[in-house]
This record gives sequence, C-alpha cells and structure tokens, in this order.
Amino acid sequence: VPAEAPRDPDELRALVRDAFDAPEHASALFWTGNAWGLAINLSRDEPALLADLPFARVLVERAVELDERYYNASGHVFLGVAHASLGQSMGGQPETGRAHFEKALALTERRATLVHVNYAESYAVQTQNRDLFTSLLEEVLAAPIPEGSALTLPNTIARRRAQRLLAQVDSLVLQSLDDLPAAPPDPPTPEEDSDLPDAPPDPPEASEPTSAPQAGAPGPATVAE
Repeated sequence: VPAEAPRDPDELRALVRDAFDAPEHASALFWTGNAWGLAINLSRDEPALLADLPFARVLVERAVELDERYYNASGHVFLGVAHASLGQSMGGQPETGRAHFEKALALTERRATLVHVNYAESYAVQTQNRDLFTSLLEEVLAAPIPEGSALTLPNTIARRRAQRLLAQVDSLVLQSLDDLPAAPPDPPTPEEDSDLPDAPPDPPEASEPTSAPQAGAPGPATVAE
C-alpha cells in the first residue's frame, strides 16, 4: 500500500482489493478501519474527520469479504452501526445496517451479545422501534455469561450496557401512539351546551331586618365620644 492512500473511496477500494486477498488479512483491515471509525465517532464536531467515514468503511468491507466471521462477526457489526446510526436524510441506510446486524446474529448464533446491544443502540433508536429495542436488550440480560470463554468479558460488558440502555428507554425511544393513555374528552361545544339541563336557580339572598330592635335586645354598638 502506498504511503499516501487515494482520497477517493472507490480508488481505495480497488487498492485494498489488489493488496489484500487472503483471509488472514481480515484482522489488519478490520482493526485499522475500526480504529479509524472510533476516531471519527469521538470527533463528530470535526467535519474533515467525518468525511473519512467512507474510507474506514472500505477497509472493513474488504475485511468482511475475506472473513466475515472474524472476531464474532465484528465487521458486520461495524458496518451495521455505520449504516444505521444516521437517517436516510443524513446519508444513512438503516435497512442496510439492519441486514448486517441480522447477519452477525446468525453468524454468532446469537451468543455474542454485543451484537444485540449495538443493534438496539443504533438501528432501533434511529428507527424508533421500541419493541425491537427492548426485546434485543432483554435477550442480553437473559443470556448466561459463559465462563472461561472469549465471550466472557464482551458479554459482561454487553449486559451492563443493556441495563443502562433499558433504564433510558423513555428518553431514547418514544412510545407509540397506541401505547399512550387516552386523551380526556373535549369540552362541549356551545351547541352541545344548549342541550344540557338548566342550572338550578341561585338561592334567595337573606333580607335585611326592617323592624326596630325589641326591648331588651342589644342595639347597634356606638363609639363613645
């Protein structure tokens, strides 16, 4: 690979296809593209670095072509996040991302639960799919963590992330209108109000006494001069 890579994704794609053609090359391509993607994710306020995302994606795409099972199908997970984290209006392709996540679940037989967490956090949040969000994360919590396995640490991390995300579900994914409580009825219109029975009349006010105080009864108080 030349010291200065082409500044066009299609040129880079042709270059890496010629230079990397064996399954053992998948690891170098994946980790380089993944590190590039992480740098972009941490620097979203730098447009110049954001523009590099297609190049990072080219490297991971080639890694997937060479060995899609590498490191628990992490190439598919990377591409799922890259496509699904943005809406279509921003250049994202959520359904393409979903296809990558589904492929990763199949390749790992749903045992690598970081796949579920990334699927929920990117695609389900982007598409506001509450049912998918909760079902994926509840599956993570229900899955046993294997002991003495390469999945012990990542699945432990996945469980903690799933707990945190489920606690934030109401701020991340809006409820559907069908799940919201019914609105109170509208007040009656003037026409409907005319059909209501008349209100009872106000009670009569107490009348002022007209007779003078009787003998022996206390009169009005006076102020001594």
